Amino acid sequence: MKLNKYISCVIAIILLSFTSFALDTKTYEKSFKFDSNGSVNIENYKGEINVEAWDKNEIYFYIEIVPDSSGDGFRNTPAKEQLERCKVVYDYDEKSLRIKTDYKNDAFGSNTLALVYFKIKMPASARLSIDDYKSGIKIENLNSDLRLETYKGDVNLIKFGGSAEIETYKGEIKADISKLSGNYKFESYKGEIVITLPADAAFSINFEFDGNGDYKSDFDIDVTDYHSEEGVRGNVNGGGPKIYYSTYKGEIKLHKRN
Repeated sequence: MKLNKYISCVIAIILLSFTSFALDTKTYEKSFKFDSNGSVNIENYKGEINVEAWDKNEIYFYIEIVPDSSGDGFRNTPAKEQLERCKVVYDYDEKSLRIKTDYKNDAFGSNTLALVYFKIKMPASARLSIDDYKSGIKIENLNSDLRLETYKGDVNLIKFGGSAEIETYKGEIKADISKLSGNYKFESYKGEIVITLPADAAFSINFEFDGNGDYKSDFDIDVTDYHSEEGVRGNVNGGGPKIYYSTYKGEIKLHKRN
């Protein structure tokens, strides 16, 4: 009987702990008119960044700060303290939006840092820039310039129709490109990059391997320059916008859309 009471008490404490993490959050929400050719800049450390482009001249964002219950950091910082240490700062006008996660100059690794989840809707023709460390990133329906840098966050581009410059150390990148309207530049140390393109897409490639990099392609490539340990250059369907890729031991795959 005593054992059952003890077990019930332990379960109650665990449930109370999870409930505390679930209920303690901090949110930001705002919408405003925005120039269709404006620029959006996002800086985050960990969590998620979900960007959806639409046909409105308007910005909407909803941001939620949630305590990290994983115990990441040298000390398992309490949920309340995580929220107190983290805030989101932003400034904007009709042509520019800057949003940044601020951990109050906390040295990364000394405390458990809260997770920050971004949900943003923006004009499809506005420019987007993201600086990140390890967030999951999804960008949908964007038809403009993208600049993105992440250390180990995974990136998913859906129905993308702009130009892109993406750099990662070991994150995975998936890019579903609806149309080639500009050049693409991908750099990684050891991450895998998978690009899906229309079967009739015309483009040129320049893949540089500094170590054990590799590539695979569903497309027939008219190779103009090839060195097994250095890389390959060539054209697909007569050539066009450039896809540049540089890696040490990563791999790039080019797939035809079914």
